[in-house]
Amino acid sequence: MMHVNPSYNICESFLRCMKNFWNYDGRARRSEFWWFAFICSMVTCFYIIIFTSFININDYYDNYGTHRRVEIQNETGFGICLFCGLWIEVAKIISFFSASTRRLHDVGYSGLHNFLIIVPILNFFLLFLWVLDSDVGDNIYGPSPKYSYPQNSLSMNNIGNKLYPQMMTQPISNQRQLLANETTQQPFVTH
Repeated sequence: MMHVNPSYNICESFLRCMKNFWNYDGRARRSEFWWFAFICSMVTCFYIIIFTSFININDYYDNYGTHRRVEIQNETGFGICLFCGLWIEVAKIISFFSASTRRLHDVGYSGLHNFLIIVPILNFFLLFLWVLDSDVGDNIYGPSPKYSYPQNSLSMNNIGNKLYPQMMTQPISNQRQLLANETTQQPFVTH
């Protein structure tokens, strides 16, 4: 019997992504990824609001027409805001790339698909991959953070933990035989 683990809330998602700042291994659920993307967007909006509060735009008129003048009100505050904002953006990009890689692992794709974001039309495919539901059970990137099986049940998850390396090198007919042998609790021989 499969069990669906509860999704992460906004705080858990942010903390998990920041804890896995440099971790490109494993899997990330949809809720974890999208809550983190939401927080990143809000941080950027907040930073833009603070950044623009130091800038004053004035229109003035003269014989040659209308001109726009941009003035920085507080140069020290503007410099501090710019310096901190750049470091925040760098940290946000690294952690978002990490979370995106783990999200792609959750649906069974390589993290190299992140580079589709720079191709104008193919970036919609990346968005599609981010929206997909998690793979049920384990995949080559690790156990599913969403779906789990009870410890005592004889399930694909429990069987897969023991047989996965052997099964991936076997044809489909041999994989079925390996599973049949394991479910009947008989010893099996691999060739």
